[in-house]
Amino acid sequence: GIQFEFRIMMMSIIFATIISILGSITVFSASNNKDNADDVNIVHNVHWGLLHYHKTGHDLALSLLTPFKPPQCKKTALGHVPKSSDLSLSLKTFFKSDISMLTGGFLQFNWKKTLSLENHHVRIIHFVRDPYDMVMSGYLYHSQQRAPESWLLESRFNPCKYDEDIMFGMYAKVLGSFIGDIPKVERLINSVIDVCHQLNNTYGGGKFNPLLKKAKVFTENGTFDLYDGVRLEAARSILYYKGGHVLLMGVNALFEANATKSKRVFLSDFPMSNRTKYRESVSSLFTYLMKPPTSCSNTTSCPKETNAGLPFWSCLSNANSATSIAVREAFKYGGKQAHINGDGKVVQGVTHVTSDLMSTEERNMYRARLKVDPVFGELLHIVALALRSKPSNIL
Repeated sequence: GIQFEFRIMMMSIIFATIISILGSITVFSASNNKDNADDVNIVHNVHWGLLHYHKTGHDLALSLLTPFKPPQCKKTALGHVPKSSDLSLSLKTFFKSDISMLTGGFLQFNWKKTLSLENHHVRIIHFVRDPYDMVMSGYLYHSQQRAPESWLLESRFNPCKYDEDIMFGMYAKVLGSFIGDIPKVERLINSVIDVCHQLNNTYGGGKFNPLLKKAKVFTENGTFDLYDGVRLEAARSILYYKGGHVLLMGVNALFEANATKSKRVFLSDFPMSNRTKYRESVSSLFTYLMKPPTSCSNTTSCPKETNAGLPFWSCLSNANSATSIAVREAFKYGGKQAHINGDGKVVQGVTHVTSDLMSTEERNMYRARLKVDPVFGELLHIVALALRSKPSNIL
């Protein structure tokens, strides 16, 4: 009797495992098949994705979500889609949410093709940033007296660690095709790899926050030259396989080929020092997000949720004033929220706004050195060109 019961229990476990595996396969195939949209178990058919990278507006995106949180909008699903190299692997999660925060590493595909599930209206906000400013902000953020992220204190952290297939099979190929010279981009990336290892070894490697603080040279005039630390951060932001988002940002901009469902916005369009421009940018952003799809005749009837029959932002008020309410609330909270690190925890004593951590003159000086750097300058320039380019059929 005991052996029989044991065999029954083992068969049940095996059967449950098979069902689980088949379920995972169904999600993967359905996410890439327009005809099988119902298989994805979709709850809503209005979806906003706020795509950002490390140091391109995470906290800004959070402030933009403020109007849609409880108690006004209890039903709205917010949060991060699980990290993946391709959003098509996470469409089940993405299409269950009204709004999703998408961290770097998601949109390596043709946006129009993958996000064209039938009866689903998608709007993507793509937060980008001048790559030289992104590196400078990253350096100032990561070298603060108190480490703002837990990974900055990992003893075995290696800023030069990269993914060979993604770096050369994806980034070099796409950016090289963009300028018509793939071998050139490959050479530039290899130069970054060499310099990264040299600097990492020179200053002892290890925990990245202390490493950046050590990466400096005492000059004849009695001051410290911090440029080695800036170059180390530039290398990390280009190479590191878990957060080197500079090249990915440029690649995703080029992957917006024929994308009618995305709006690319620069972080510089939301200056905390110029509240008038900040409000104008927020207003433009929400006007885009709340605009009915071309197939809809009016805001109140389309797009519809599966059950409610109204767009999810109607929880703010009637549809006619929802946009103005969203702008007002997002404007009110913009830049005032506490710093939240990559682990989702509030960290005291650090800041995500790096504009006051170094004088404008000194910051501009290091930025200018980056632009003419024989290793980093041209590669970052290619990314800058990609961000300013119009969507094309390059891919």
